[in-house]
Amino acid sequence: MFTGSIPQCIGNLSRGLTVLDMRMNKLEGTIPTNISSMWRTTLNLHGNHLRGNIPSSLATCVTLKVFDLGNNNLNASFSSWLGVLPDLTVLSLRSNKFHGKIRLSTISSFPKLKILDLSHNQFIGARVWTLCIGPSYMTRVEGKRFLNSKQF
Repeated sequence: MFTGSIPQCIGNLSRGLTVLDMRMNKLEGTIPTNISSMWRTTLNLHGNHLRGNIPSSLATCVTLKVFDLGNNNLNASFSSWLGVLPDLTVLSLRSNKFHGKIRLSTISSFPKLKILDLSHNQFIGARVWTLCIGPSYMTRVEGKRFLNSKQF
């Protein structure tokens, strides 16, 4: 189990890495701004104690498919720039302290999104679980744990 903050030097890791999975540790602090274009497919920081916001430098992760920041202490408004990630299929921001208005146009800007979990935050606006996103429909299913299984 890792403890402490995510070191700034993480941005110096090999560009050949495709997955960073540091879920269910005791990481604290903010997400480093230099944790950006190196992740090709998966960035999973679920279940830590991270705070602050999502660095906009992550917008350069254009091949990112799975992005899971669930179960942290992140406190910011919804980052609409996430919609510029063309290959994003899974986005989980559940159980944080995100707040503010979410517009239908923001949610529908994700071209390949299949799983979107914004539950247990303080968002206002569109009822996300009733929206049609891309070719598939989103359904709110209580008690299911999609992101901790190997379904994607």
